[in-house]
Amino acid sequence: KKSRIHSSDVMRLSTDLPIVIEVVDRGFKIEKAICEIKPMIKDGMITVEPTIVVWVGTKEEVKKFEEDAVREE
Repeated sequence: KKSRIHSSDVMRLSTDLPIVIEVVDRGFKIEKAICEIKPMIKDGMITVEPTIVVWVGTKEEVKKFEEDAVREE
């Protein structure tokens, strides 16, 4: 959120770059993770964006994925 490039020296650049972690999961799991992560963020931001998943997998993987969807809390 507040990072600025202060140098063209690669070693010095790496000390002030933002960190991006991307996670794709069910909404209730993301909300749970945010509750745990939020207290750790002293200066920064957390963003959430909708995602469209295009599933490519075996029939067994798709079946498990669909079964998990039914078990949402």
